[in-house]
Amino acid sequence: SGGRVVKSCLCRYKRQGKVILMVYPKQETNTTEGQEESRIAPILRELEEINRKINLLTHPGVISNKLIHNSKQALYFARQYFAFNLYDRFHHRPFFSATDKHWVAYQLLQATLQLHNSGIC
Repeated sequence: SGGRVVKSCLCRYKRQGKVILMVYPKQETNTTEGQEESRIAPILRELEEINRKINLLTHPGVISNKLIHNSKQALYFARQYFAFNLYDRFHHRPFFSATDKHWVAYQLLQATLQLHNSGIC
């Protein structure tokens, strides 16, 4: 699969909001189930460590994917849904003013600083 998401869908979560569900297939190789799990385990531990460090209060500009299910065929992740991404906001009306662009740049720099201070990147 090369790390690509095979499927993603928009879901409603218990009347609390919308989430994006992403399905990553496990590689179809001649490895046994135990070998596949040992290959994936360090990646999942790293994701858990990142999720432990990130929370909305200390990292308001950072959203992480959460593992919600690990099956024999795939890994299922969820993250918060956003109606617009940054590309959409910059390229569609109403366009940002110069002040708005500076504010977005500041927020991106703050999010990067928060990640660096947490030892994530």
